[in-house]
Amino acid sequence: MFSEQNIPKALQERLARAISRGFTRDYQDEKEKEGNTVCHPELAPATLEKYNRTVDNWALWRISRNESTDPNFPNLPVPTPELLKLFAEFYIKSCKKVPSQQSACNHFTSFTSKWERETSQSLPKEVKDDVLNYIRTELTVEYKLPTKPRERFLVNGKDIAYLLRHLFVDDCHDYIHERARVQTASSLSLFAGSGARAGAVVESSAYRKSNECLYYRHLSFHLKWSKERGSLIRWVTIDPEFLKGWRYRDDTTLPKNWFREHPVLGMSFVFWVIVHGVADGAFKGLATVTEVLAAKPPNGRESWTLEWNETTKDLPFFRRVTAQGPDPTKALTFSSLRHNFTTLAQRDGFKDQLRVHGIRGGIANKIDPKASQATRSQALDHQNHNTYLKYQSSLKALDIQALFYDLDPDYECRDMEQSMSHHRDSNVPLKLNAATTAQFESDDEIVKINQRIAHLTQEIAGRLEENRDLVFERDRLYNKKAKRLLAWKKDFIKNWWDTSYTEYVSGNDFSERDPTPLFDIYKKYLPERSRLSENLLKKETLDSELGRQCLEDMVTILQLDISLDDAEVDDGDDADIEGVDSDEDDDSHADKDDSDEDDDSDADKDDSDVEGADSDKAADEDGEDRHDVVFRAAAYAHIELGVVLTDTM
Repeated sequence: MFSEQNIPKALQERLARAISRGFTRDYQDEKEKEGNTVCHPELAPATLEKYNRTVDNWALWRISRNESTDPNFPNLPVPTPELLKLFAEFYIKSCKKVPSQQSACNHFTSFTSKWERETSQSLPKEVKDDVLNYIRTELTVEYKLPTKPRERFLVNGKDIAYLLRHLFVDDCHDYIHERARVQTASSLSLFAGSGARAGAVVESSAYRKSNECLYYRHLSFHLKWSKERGSLIRWVTIDPEFLKGWRYRDDTTLPKNWFREHPVLGMSFVFWVIVHGVADGAFKGLATVTEVLAAKPPNGRESWTLEWNETTKDLPFFRRVTAQGPDPTKALTFSSLRHNFTTLAQRDGFKDQLRVHGIRGGIANKIDPKASQATRSQALDHQNHNTYLKYQSSLKALDIQALFYDLDPDYECRDMEQSMSHHRDSNVPLKLNAATTAQFESDDEIVKINQRIAHLTQEIAGRLEENRDLVFERDRLYNKKAKRLLAWKKDFIKNWWDTSYTEYVSGNDFSERDPTPLFDIYKKYLPERSRLSENLLKKETLDSELGRQCLEDMVTILQLDISLDDAEVDDGDDADIEGVDSDEDDDSHADKDDSDEDDDSDADKDDSDVEGADSDKAADEDGEDRHDVVFRAAAYAHIELGVVLTDTM
């Protein structure tokens, strides 16, 4: 409390500071005349975009009724339950394909949230429940809305080991640059060791062109002396900036992920941080693997933190990959990450799709069920404790039979069934066979496309700049053919899985196939890859001779690209083709089951096709020129079919 003699002085001081900052009496009178404006919590850009899409759909619906499209909700009457039900039905009927029940409900709740923000009113809960129940009952039955949740396909440590082994031991896939192989391996190690969401590590599809991702400045590389004299312990901490629910916020201190050294070199994220850091020249004052391994805490220090060069602090840890190597500044996109994960799992014979969300689910099921809600939420960065329950495996966590008969619990069978390895078969075909390829080429639509491409090629006659329109038309045809080929390939592999049981039962063990990995044939020409295939998955320390050799070999293949053949185009790193024809949900919005208040999700649209987005636009996610995108799609189609491109693109 101020004493009476101090009030004039205190008032004079405060008033002087306020006036100097523009808080005058005139300013206050003006604000009073303006009236009150209700303030709402700030929305994340992705959430605001989702809300705005529902308003656009509302405007389209009103146009269809010859009504005003003015989105100024405060000047419009409160929508009645009848109107809201019609709007929900319009959304379902106007989608390119039938949305799921969850998508229809999310669309409605997004619209009502936007309406309530704009009007500063609240729709009665009875009205909202009425419309939601209408969607879940009558509309679900009438339009056969899918209600089954998407399978999570949990991933465990055995699955990660299979994938890493395939990458560096059995894989003959020729990446556009070996950086893509290394980033795929290091990202698997990161997600398996942290349970992070994809949107916090790579550029989320909900924040395209933002280049927001995991930067070097978010990583800290630490050293400490161990209790054993003379030996070092290294660990890495991650302080991600773009967490779901906390993007663009710094008002809360969030717990960091940390990684100690894994006994197996290839599974250790510390190993991969050294590889990335040396290849990118990121360590301050330490340019080689030898120098990084030789770094020790100074005299008088028990622990020490290595620093990054100023030029690399804002460099994305995972970057877009081109034939020349990693892009200088652009971050790896979620579309590319998903493509690399999906195709890797397919090449290794997995039936189920590899998702980052599946890795998170595997981690969630490893957390002690007796752990507190706070511990579980902290581990998975959940804001709502109940979200953890949605990660539970479809198999019960208890060996009930063992409990009843007083036996020792055995979870080996359960662990196998809830892993992706349960549906892994090394005999699964990776490409169309000759008969199916011939059938594809003789398809009426493909024949017409080929004829039109040949005709356009003759007209272009190598003069690309003079015939830009013709080149663009031909590119579109190449892209269309590539998408058709991917669809055929997907159906072909699905049919193989559907009929494989009958084949196995009848005695066909597919032994006529040569199981020899192609990499075994030509690895003598790739000494670094050859050594890595033998040593990367061994239990060794970073300071051991094998550990040092693996680090140096990995850095070498990053700095000097190793290509398995001299093809002019890459026949596999077709993330853009995947993006073009993708009907799959985005892992960046797979966590949409999180709490409703966690709206700052990395959520993409509920379904890009459902929302009416032009699927061809997805091909440009990595910022590539449209011509380059379609050229790669065309090249992919021709290489898959064994056809040589003879004309000049």
